[in-house]
Amino acid sequence: MKKDTVLFDLGGTLAYYYEMPEFADLLRQGIAEVQEYLLNEDAQRQ
Repeated sequence: MKKDTVLFDLGGTLAYYYEMPEFADLLRQGIAEVQEYLLNEDAQRQ
């Protein structure tokens, strides 16, 4: 059975927005995780 759902974010209740000082670490972590994923994908193809 299909259920339609609508979510409302009433002033930051469903999402957390990072502050600028946090961004550099998040960017480094994101790049490292994407790099690891791509390296694993490449290893699986060989």
